[in-house]
Amino acid sequence: MAEDATLSRARLILSAVQLAIDADIRKLRQLTATHPDVLTLELLLRILLTYLPESVEPASYTGFLSDLITGNLSVIDEANLDAVSPAELTNDEARRQVHKLHLLSLADPNYTYDSSVDTFTLFLLHRAHRIDAETGALPILQELLEPFLEHSQYLRTWLISTLLPLLRLDYEYYPQRQSNLSLDVFEKLDPDLAISTLLSGALQQGHIPGDQEISRDLRGLVGPWMYGESTIKRRKLDQGLRRSSIVVSPDPLGAANDVEDNAKGGWVFVYKWLLEVALRDFSKIVNVVKRWDGPRDVDYGGWDDNIAAKDEASLQTSMRQYAQAALAAIYVTDDEEPTAFEGGHSILVRVSQLVGLLSPPDLALAEAIPSMEAPAPGYLQSISQADFLQDALLQAQNPLTVPNGPSISFLYHILVSAVTLETLGHSLTCRKIAELASFGTEAEQREELRKTVHSINTTKAKDDNYWKTVRQRLLWLQDWEFTVRNQGSDESVEPQGVFCKIGKESLEKDILKAFLIGTCMLEL
Repeated sequence: MAEDATLSRARLILSAVQLAIDADIRKLRQLTATHPDVLTLELLLRILLTYLPESVEPASYTGFLSDLITGNLSVIDEANLDAVSPAELTNDEARRQVHKLHLLSLADPNYTYDSSVDTFTLFLLHRAHRIDAETGALPILQELLEPFLEHSQYLRTWLISTLLPLLRLDYEYYPQRQSNLSLDVFEKLDPDLAISTLLSGALQQGHIPGDQEISRDLRGLVGPWMYGESTIKRRKLDQGLRRSSIVVSPDPLGAANDVEDNAKGGWVFVYKWLLEVALRDFSKIVNVVKRWDGPRDVDYGGWDDNIAAKDEASLQTSMRQYAQAALAAIYVTDDEEPTAFEGGHSILVRVSQLVGLLSPPDLALAEAIPSMEAPAPGYLQSISQADFLQDALLQAQNPLTVPNGPSISFLYHILVSAVTLETLGHSLTCRKIAELASFGTEAEQREELRKTVHSINTTKAKDDNYWKTVRQRLLWLQDWEFTVRNQGSDESVEPQGVFCKIGKESLEKDILKAFLIGTCMLEL
């Protein structure tokens, strides 16, 4: 009796294997429904994983899988199973063949999964990787996995953060790409390389009118990829951050910075990428800031119903870091054209909206006297030369870029100064102007003043109104608060401005000399 039971079990298993090889789901359903005590869920999933050809259309067996996991398996239509049973095998031969099957484990050995991941999710992910390795056809994976979106949060996260970005990258956004990434390669990319890969196509012009590729790809590729940070990717993203935060003695500030770093997570690589783009083409970053609302602006492709609640504190930190990166872009660009200053102002307006501050006034000179107050006198003293380094611009406490009232006021005055100098014929980058105003020596400021005056003297059309305007603008560049000071404010406070180290009387003499030289040149 035991021998017959053993034979029956061996024959059933071999029959299931043959049906899987033949992709005969109808007969496999009947066999499983008839012998559920032998063909258990885990055994059957391993048989399917090992022997069902990867090229089989998922639509032919997803219904079967769904009935398997719900326990509602029933025979849809009777089929003759006699021919399936390997009747020609002896008992011993059947048992030996079963022992030689070497069924694959449900968990892909190339990946590490949490113990909480159920067997069916492991099967689906392993099957997805095998299909991709065999066919390279990502749409087949969508057909396999999408019917089970509600099965587990882990599966939903993987679909959103891994499959969705690749589907969009290779089939929707850039179907002309020559080399498609495999799942295996994509999942093992370091975060910085993954970001560069997802955004590489956005740097090619001409796909979308108005140069909107970067904002679209941040929303539709990087955003979903980042969704997996809290589960699948968190270990890989945070390993380096944790290693770099190890200290040999207790440090409360260091612990606070660790929390900040962990909240930023992989977004820090996005912000660094944005700064690299700003170095090459500042206008692209201006368009990004105008069109993308930051880490909360994500397109999950309709797969985000019932997703896990977001960590609002971490999201707020990421949004603040995005605003900081936007301000940093103004400092890193070497563009000194008027359009760059206009773009910088649009970034200021957008950042103010993102962090809940009043937007700065327009860049219209209004006789070179902006209506926005200059930062408090102590602000410039908090800035160091190291703060202007590209990597330092993204540090949480950098006074130049932390998105608050003083930094936005300072940058607004830098932009107005840039526009003012440009109208006087001498263009400088925002970074250069900020360095002059923060810690430029008198000699350095005088050199830029000399170049400015030289440009003024080359202007042909000069009248009294022109020289009045020149004087007023140069005095404002020397002291951003000169009009307020003229109305009786405390004159003991050191002036702030591009030419602040040059005394007012000395500057007035330089203006008078320029006027006399310009008048003589005009008469000649």
